Amino acid sequence: MAKNYPSFIVDAFTSKSFAGNPAAVCLIPQVLKDEEYLKIAAEFNLSETAFPVPIGPFDFKQCSQFSLRWFTPKTEVPLCGHATLATSHVLFNEIGNVNTEIKFDTQSGVLIVKKDESGNVEMDFPEYDLTSIKFNDMPNPLHGILSEFEAPPFLLNIIKCAVPAEVSFSSLIHKKLVSDVN
Repeated sequence: MAKNYPSFIVDAFTSKSFAGNPAAVCLIPQVLKDEEYLKIAAEFNLSETAFPVPIGPFDFKQCSQFSLRWFTPKTEVPLCGHATLATSHVLFNEIGNVNTEIKFDTQSGVLIVKKDESGNVEMDFPEYDLTSIKFNDMPNPLHGILSEFEAPPFLLNIIKCAVPAEVSFSSLIHKKLVSDVN
């Protein structure tokens, strides 16, 4: 027998319908198998579908901490800002969550969303250390400034495909990296 759960489509970053960045939010109170999440996300066919699950003995209205996962129609993604904001909107404004701060446990760490007196929500993204990519045949202007990892050979070819033929690739990298540091 099929189960019915509340689901919402939210247009993030706008106050107009059919604008902004849409995300689906499904309020299913228990953890599902990955295949089930993928099937639901494929049914919505949006860039992301969010699945918050309350942590602890509370429901969606009382809980202040949730696990949160995001799925495209094809795969799970480790971080999705607009779907997190959409989830927060649903919990605060559609469900009436009583908290002013909600924590989401995600693959990318804990994301905290706060609601102010006017109903606006604010989220801080996790901070990561910057890492420089070292290519075997190119000088790295950030050597000694940032940690670096050795790029696999195919990565340079992928990046070169994105740069127009008339642009010097090595000059572009050097100029961009040096200007970012200064």
